Amino acid sequence: MSAFLFRPVSLAFLIIMSMVLMSVSVKLSHPSKVTITCCTKVTDIRIDSPLEGYRIQAPWYRCVNAIVFYKKGGGMICTDPKATWASSAMKDLVMM
Repeated sequence: MSAFLFRPVSLAFLIIMSMVLMSVSVKLSHPSKVTITCCTKVTDIRIDSPLEGYRIQAPWYRCVNAIVFYKKGGGMICTDPKATWASSAMKDLVMM
């Protein structure tokens, strides 16, 4: 008698798992909107704020070529890589 109960239960389990997997694959194939945070403009004005680090941003899509300096206490400043003071400022900082 247990063999007769096993088949409907296993069939129900397979159907439920198939539905779950299909719903997961549908969600993964249509991801939500992706937000990209990058510099779209740069400045060449010297920064007097205390800095804690920097990163180099390559141009891509709307992002421009920039050196991104991170200020102590939060915030970032997008700087033109051709700015004369930027290379000397990078020597004293950690690349993030």
